[in-house]
Amino acid sequence: MNRIKLTFGTYNSQPVGSTQDQLETVYKSSYRPYLKLLYAYPKVKAAIHYSGNLLEWFSDKHPEIVLLINEMIKRRQIELLGGPFYNPILSILPNKDRISQIELQTTYIRKHFRKRPRGCWIPEKIWEPTLSSNIKNSGMEYTFLDSELFKKSGIYGHDLNKVYITEDQGKSIYVFPIDEKLSTEFSDPREIVDSLVAIHENGKSEIVSMILDGSSSEAQTACSKDGWFENLFELLTENTRRIQTINPGLYIRNLGSSKKVYFPCSTERHYFRQNFTRYYESNLLYSKMIYMHQLSSQVKRDKVRKKMPGKRL
Repeated sequence: MNRIKLTFGTYNSQPVGSTQDQLETVYKSSYRPYLKLLYAYPKVKAAIHYSGNLLEWFSDKHPEIVLLINEMIKRRQIELLGGPFYNPILSILPNKDRISQIELQTTYIRKHFRKRPRGCWIPEKIWEPTLSSNIKNSGMEYTFLDSELFKKSGIYGHDLNKVYITEDQGKSIYVFPIDEKLSTEFSDPREIVDSLVAIHENGKSEIVSMILDGSSSEAQTACSKDGWFENLFELLTENTRRIQTINPGLYIRNLGSSKKVYFPCSTERHYFRQNFTRYYESNLLYSKMIYMHQLSSQVKRDKVRKKMPGKRL
């Protein structure tokens, strides 16, 4: 019987404007100990997403971590996920800015880690259907969404442990369903492994995705105090005959046909854009962003027109 496959990973970001003290605190309590633990367990494969501004901070303040990440990439232990550079809510950006943000992150990763990312992390996992074409046009092949959104699309039970295709305007991407219970509760590592083994023994599922918030207070505790990550990595290493941790890019390359699914707009509680009518300040920020986008586009058009022979403004 084939092993149950586990896509394991973390997503990590810090707000633009965070102080050095704030960044150092999370770095010492979460980012550094997590990577060192992962390095000590080479059989555990992991996908990792860092926002672009966080990667810049690593390069500036802790280049030793960049070297460690590069070493794990070379030995094919980790896969870096792309995404929008400054971790904005993608769905509210104009289409050109969505693509520009993703391509900026891709360029940075290619320059500093010599690998082109194929997966796109969606900040806050806030989804709108048009993102499919934006992600595909940015050169990305897959993303992750909460399993709750799959349920809203009519997928339940063991079918939640499969990878699906979604599309917009003929542009298709793969979507991994994130197991929300495994990814949010930081349950006892033995219980996690036992549940994965049970899935393996039932033989009804193909892949489970467990993607944790690496910047959360729970992750910091799991890294620096109670040994949660170390216990989990140890158990995953002991059970490699039944559980295979696999990077999502490799899984996609070996994947056959997948069912097509269309997902509704989502957030944890309500449609995200309603925040602009609920909160006056949010609407002001959004309106300012749109205005600056239009102003920038106009300046670019004016520059092009000036360069065209025989054209006057």
